[in-house]
Amino acid sequence: MALRLEFLTEDQQAINLANRYWAMDEEGEYLERVADLLPFRDITKSGVNRPGFRGGFNS
Repeated sequence: MALRLEFLTEDQQAINLANRYWAMDEEGEYLERVADLLPFRDITKSGVNRPGFRGGFNS
């Protein structure tokens, strides 16, 4: 399954985080757990909806 992301930011840290968040293997399984991506800026735990992150993070 291919996923194409388009970023509306120049923030390279946010782009890297989004790429890691959506990364999947050939079977469509996510490569990383959300908890492994944190902390990121003021986000310290998964399952919290934050402005700027559509739908929030779900583990």
